[in-house]
Amino acid sequence: MSLIHINAEDFDRIFKEDKETCIFVFQKDSCSVCKSLTPIAEKISEEFADKIKFYTLTVTDPEVLLRFKELKLLGVPQTVFVANGEKKLALPGSISADILRKETNILLNGKKGFLSKLKSLF
Repeated sequence: MSLIHINAEDFDRIFKEDKETCIFVFQKDSCSVCKSLTPIAEKISEEFADKIKFYTLTVTDPEVLLRFKELKLLGVPQTVFVANGEKKLALPGSISADILRKETNILLNGKKGFLSKLKSLF
């Protein structure tokens, strides 16, 4: 399984109704940084295919942009880690495969990662 492209309606079902533990990658088609993150997210989503789903959304869709703003996100790309209908972590910009892999493992194990601990200090 790789990145699954979804729309705002799918997002509502997955995040708000089903309360899946998953990862959302918000991006924009014209964004070069987003384009560099896509193959990284694809690779890691394949590594975790039997454990967690990775979704991608395009913020040029006005309905997706509303959800993006509801999550208080700024700038794309944003990789959002969600567990039980709650945003656990949002990482802006291009992130390495190692960080994405590590934070995915942390999300699956229900622990706080370094970035989450650092964020809680502020």
